[in-house]
Amino acid sequence: DDAKQKLLSKIGQVLESVETVSDTDFSLNMLSKMIGSNSRYVSQVINETYGKNFNALLGETRVKQACLRLRDDATYGHMTIEAIALDLGFKSRSNFVTVFKRVTGLTPSEYKKIGKEIG
Repeated sequence: DDAKQKLLSKIGQVLESVETVSDTDFSLNMLSKMIGSNSRYVSQVINETYGKNFNALLGETRVKQACLRLRDDATYGHMTIEAIALDLGFKSRSNFVTVFKRVTGLTPSEYKKIGKEIG
């Protein structure tokens, strides 16, 4: 329905803000406050629409950003994988590697190497 579509649009806009999703404290509650809805409903809409929970969606969103950075040597080549992970809101390198591998099927190092090979 219309209200759900508006909510989804707001969720999408927030998730597109790299600065927002890269905050280590970014949470379902924070998202809900930002879009003016309650966290239970936001969680339900995310689960129904994306087929995953908020944390999985947030992890994927951050990993997509990490992929862009791992391929962009000109801008991020001076940063370690760990620095990129921390910059995107992951609390540790191990957590980042786990989520990255779940999303892409590769470790960040493997991804970076392949990215260089395909250019």
